[in-house]
Amino acid sequence: MARSPGFRLLLALVLCSLLLPVAHAAPVVPPHSEGFTNPIVARVYYDDAAQIKQLADFDLFEYNNTTEKYVLVAVDQDEYAAIERLGFRLQVDELETANFNRKPEISPDQVNGIPGYPCYRTVEETFATAQSIVTNYPQLASFVDAGNSWQKSAGLGGYDMNVLVLTNSAVPGPKPKLFITSAIHAREYTTAELATRFAEYLVTNYNVDPDVTWILDYHEVHLMLHTNPDGRKQAETGLSWRKNTNQNYCGATSTSRGADLNRNFNFQWGCCGGSSSSQCSETYRGPSAASEPETQAAQAYMRAIFPDQRGPLLTDPAPPDATGVYVDIHSYSQLVLWPWGFTSTVAPNGPALQTLGRKFAYFNSYLPEQAIGLYATDGTTDDFSYGDLGIASYTFELGTSFFQDCSTFENTILPTNMPALIYAAKASRTPYMTAAGPDALGVAAAPVTVTTGDPVNLSATLNDTRFNNSNGSEPTQAVAAAEYYIDTPPWQAGAVAYPMSPADGTFNSTIENAVATINTSGLNSGRHTIFVRGKDAANNWGAVSAVFLTLSVFSATPVSQAICTPANADYTINVGYAGAVTFSALGHPLGATATFAPNPVAGPGSTTLTIGNTGSAATGNYTIGVTGLYNGGSQTSNVLLNVANAAPPAPILVSPANNATNVASQPTFTWNAASQAATYSIQVAQDAGFTNIVASATGLTGVSYTPSVTLFTSTRYYWRVWADNACGVSAYSTIFTFTTVAAPGDCGPGLVPSTLLSEDFETGPNGWTLGSGGSGNTWALWGTRVHSGLQAFHATDPATSSDQRLVSPSIALPSGQNPLSLQFWNYQSFEPRSGGCYDGGILEISTNAGSTWTQITSGLLTDPYNGPIGSGNPLGTVNAWCGDPQDWLNSIVDLNPYAGQTVKFRFRLGSDTSVGRPDGWNLDDVVVRSCQVETACYWADPDCSCPEGGATGIDVVDIAFTANAWSLYQTTGAYTRAADVDCRASGGCDQVNDIRDVQAVASMWGTACPE
Repeated sequence: MARSPGFRLLLALVLCSLLLPVAHAAPVVPPHSEGFTNPIVARVYYDDAAQIKQLADFDLFEYNNTTEKYVLVAVDQDEYAAIERLGFRLQVDELETANFNRKPEISPDQVNGIPGYPCYRTVEETFATAQSIVTNYPQLASFVDAGNSWQKSAGLGGYDMNVLVLTNSAVPGPKPKLFITSAIHAREYTTAELATRFAEYLVTNYNVDPDVTWILDYHEVHLMLHTNPDGRKQAETGLSWRKNTNQNYCGATSTSRGADLNRNFNFQWGCCGGSSSSQCSETYRGPSAASEPETQAAQAYMRAIFPDQRGPLLTDPAPPDATGVYVDIHSYSQLVLWPWGFTSTVAPNGPALQTLGRKFAYFNSYLPEQAIGLYATDGTTDDFSYGDLGIASYTFELGTSFFQDCSTFENTILPTNMPALIYAAKASRTPYMTAAGPDALGVAAAPVTVTTGDPVNLSATLNDTRFNNSNGSEPTQAVAAAEYYIDTPPWQAGAVAYPMSPADGTFNSTIENAVATINTSGLNSGRHTIFVRGKDAANNWGAVSAVFLTLSVFSATPVSQAICTPANADYTINVGYAGAVTFSALGHPLGATATFAPNPVAGPGSTTLTIGNTGSAATGNYTIGVTGLYNGGSQTSNVLLNVANAAPPAPILVSPANNATNVASQPTFTWNAASQAATYSIQVAQDAGFTNIVASATGLTGVSYTPSVTLFTSTRYYWRVWADNACGVSAYSTIFTFTTVAAPGDCGPGLVPSTLLSEDFETGPNGWTLGSGGSGNTWALWGTRVHSGLQAFHATDPATSSDQRLVSPSIALPSGQNPLSLQFWNYQSFEPRSGGCYDGGILEISTNAGSTWTQITSGLLTDPYNGPIGSGNPLGTVNAWCGDPQDWLNSIVDLNPYAGQTVKFRFRLGSDTSVGRPDGWNLDDVVVRSCQVETACYWADPDCSCPEGGATGIDVVDIAFTANAWSLYQTTGAYTRAADVDCRASGGCDQVNDIRDVQAVASMWGTACPE
């Protein structure tokens, strides 16, 4: 067995981005004799993609598995049979069907959001958010009424077709524009929320993030957050509603009524088999092009904000410097699409559309392709915006479900698509040109705040390789140049380019680091924006990135100081400004003087501010405003002064109170202010002598402190505070002690832990074996992801079916030593599904040496299973772990039901046939322990081997026992009372296992037990 820092399990399942929402179970054909009542999602297999046009009358999902050649269609029993009559082979996709028909679990505590999906705002909540943005950021936002929904135009309620416009109205235009529409298909929950979060991100980061700031200063972002608000209200009830709600089609009360707005646009409308003429079809294109008021509003808005930059012929390209980007956000299938969708012919600007599409797909890891690659469509938004106006136009297909679970949205869709939208906003000035150039990354100025005249080091990485090459390879070139601009970006009149140099001496690689030194002489005080861009060998300039740089006319050193009266306080004022600066000060102590020598200062230069005559100054803290007047204006900066006339008294501690129990493991310590204190220091220790300090801080200016470390549970701690000022240091406060709250598995009062197994795998498997049976077992030791030390057990989560098993050695669990617990650390990053798992891990136990196994389903004290596994996984449909991801967590399992038995544990990883995870599942630091009543032993005999009146000597077993307890304490904080040898002789234990205990036992080695 290895040394005992504690055996804790590491279940690490690392989630890679899902490329295709492929079903995760073997599909089956529905038995026609039994029928089915709910709609099912079927795989419809084709031989030629042109056959997909025959499915236009059905609910055809935005999904096409071109490898296995099938699309997904939601059908009832009659439609299933109808597709069969067309000659297609169908199979039910069980998991997609389950997702499609799943009813959300609605928490009784949910107040906002779509029922069962609190992360998605309703139509009203979305519009309220937009109006709140306009109210709170009037210079940045406006809400424009672009038209009416069908219901509003018909006098049946409905909504305005509002557009949220974001730009700094104080900066004049004209400005390039990014236009985003979302939720044109009502059931696609993620889309409007992503656009709304994008809007919130932009306004809250203005004047904080330099890129967001310049985007809103020089560009415009237009967001039609709900392009089909009437339909979305139907979808919010749980209906799979796609179209608008026009009652003139398919019957006024039919749930299949309405027109598919994304087949209704006035470009190649109904041309090519990419839509349906059947009113009840989900892709019904309407009776005529742009027949629907929602379509009319979107088209009119595009034509109002974008110039017409393309000729009338299908072969006419927009000019290379055409401006504007349009993105229509849909779900699902993880795609980035661009025109054309009605033909496989490459659009006139096809190569440039492809370049920008591959750039977007770099950020969200989606498959980039021309829209026809999904299947033929006509009358769509992006074909209209490009075909009618020449705008660089795209469709993003988000995620893996229409009713996407909130976890996937928050953890995957939102963080990966937000950078893509930021880039779309950056590139909107010249999208057909900018995407081909290198990105400027990691732009940094050091320091970011300087005195005028001081040099600033500027650095950036220029990268010409950031494309998604999963569907073809984008050409890249070596970086050829880099340059920066101060305050005026390169497209503005009067912009001045300053060259940057290659950090390695030569621009000759596709990724280059560039540097420059900025001369700040002559720049005004205040904040400046430094714009950086790079050029590749093909003469493509990439998108601009920026960094803020703040200049001051003068700076003070030190900014804060303390004095003990009657001492003076001196501050050096450094002037970087080239010219005369006259200084004054306000806010110094009454009766004290504030003088500058010299004054004025002929900059660049310096002066000394002296706060003198402090003998009669009142004690306390002062903020002194230092103002410098110069020809270009003035600057005021503050310096701080603490005045004392005596050392402070010892602080009085408040909380945790002395002898407090059940204190949180990360408490906030508070104390009363000490008279004249300038700063405080605190120590938290595990012994009253403060030799084992676990947390400390100095220079605290307040009367509270929260340590960054988490304290051990069920452990006694000691803490003290002292104060200081310029006159001296106080005495220590009275020492307070407290005990932290007990965690699951901790031993109660009067009990001490007894370690039955402790394994960190640092010396090998040590009796852990690959279990028999199963398939595809990859369990092995590795060092890539560990909780402690250098090794952990790891199993890959493959893209094939597997049942992988890792079995522990036998462990005898004693009777009468409850609580018994298994403790392990785990990291999870499994592929989840809504309400459960696709791949996952479980824990099993055997009480008959492995002949039979039972899953542990109860007593998971800190880490319950996430939910059931879907069909198609060898583990079956049992509950399993599938964090997405779950960071390291100490899982604690109650073993009391197995007391008195010898057990083995088996960790099983089950995977289906779709998505793999290279990092898989990791297991580390496993501990099994019991709790027993402490035995009164001879002080040097920690294992209590000396019977009363016996003659057994103190031996190596005692030393090993004590050393293991020390190691366990260092790693987990678990305290072994019997091994606290150095203080047992006196009866006053410090509740710490350390080297002194080992030394105490070693000094008695070979000593016979007392008679």
